[in-house]
Amino acid sequence: MKRPMVVCLGLALLAAVAPGMTRFAGVWMGRQPDGSFLVSTGQRIEAGSIAFTGRPIDLALHPTKDLFAILNKDSVLLATANGVIKGTEVALGASAGFRGLVWAPDGEWLAASTAFMVISPYNKRKYVDSTFYAQPSMIRSIEMILGLDPMNRFDALADPITTCFTDALDLTPYRAVPSNIPLDERNPAGTAMNRDDRFWLEKTRELDWSHIDAPDPYWLNRIIWYSIHKGASPYPGRPGEQPGQAVDLD
Repeated sequence: MKRPMVVCLGLALLAAVAPGMTRFAGVWMGRQPDGSFLVSTGQRIEAGSIAFTGRPIDLALHPTKDLFAILNKDSVLLATANGVIKGTEVALGASAGFRGLVWAPDGEWLAASTAFMVISPYNKRKYVDSTFYAQPSMIRSIEMILGLDPMNRFDALADPITTCFTDALDLTPYRAVPSNIPLDERNPAGTAMNRDDRFWLEKTRELDWSHIDAPDPYWLNRIIWYSIHKGASPYPGRPGEQPGQAVDLD
């Protein structure tokens, strides 16, 4: 079987209700009392039909029903009833925050979902929406709210986000949570930086910042990754990536 492409899409927020369990469409997801698994597609994976270790965040059964995708905290991998398929693991990063998996109907790609939050006086309060939404749906919704035309066929054909909204205006204030991140903190002086700090500082200065999207994403992604992880977690690079591969669409 051809290895599917793994992409990252947005889904409405899934509410975690217990370790290893997620409430989805009114059922308890995860391992069941009989040892089987319920997955986000609503399918039941029979006990003993898949071999893996640890507690996965989600499982997704391939349309052919002979392949499984397993979502762990920091990676996605494929498995059969005989166990994990070597060489199929895709690193997502320790802080990726993905919540679920879903296969395309034809099995050509696999989506790892994350969460997003809608804040509006017209949204439903304390409401968890488990509708499948991809990024073009978010863009299309923003365009409709602002009265903008679609930019291309992808957002033009995307379903807008509607299920979390209501016609009733609710001006009840939200409870403000004080920030625990110092917003006035500056980068340390060069003399206070270590060798890795100085390396990425120089890489930042070398980039083209003359206009939007000008910086080489190969280096910019790695600079951002280092600024967050400080070398504690390796960058999840893709095979064959090279500097300067970005395509100028202007």
